[in-house]
Amino acid sequence: MLLRLHKLALRLRPLLPVCYLLGLVGLVLTALGLLQRGADEADLSIGLGLTMWALLLFAFIRMFQSIPPPVLPKDPFLDRLRGHIQLLLFRLLALAVIGVGAVLVAMSFKLLTTDIG
Repeated sequence: MLLRLHKLALRLRPLLPVCYLLGLVGLVLTALGLLQRGADEADLSIGLGLTMWALLLFAFIRMFQSIPPPVLPKDPFLDRLRGHIQLLLFRLLALAVIGVGAVLVAMSFKLLTTDIG
């Protein structure tokens, strides 16, 4: 699973500048939505959603660009133990990113289908 995520992160690496831009645009939309007197809630929710998607994509690409090396049977015991712990932590991180992505999908779907007004 980690190798697939690593390959996907490497393929998505050229999108890092797009993540910066989308995050900045989302931040500006959120700020405008908060500062405008007669602003609609839709403006604020679009800005927040865009910012969260950009941050999730950015975090995914940065976290999984490099993964720990595989554990080799010829390594010393402590190195193997350390390697197994690192791989376990990366797997837990991958599950957390997948969980946050699922929550973000559900939240975005709810924002898109909710009638504001």
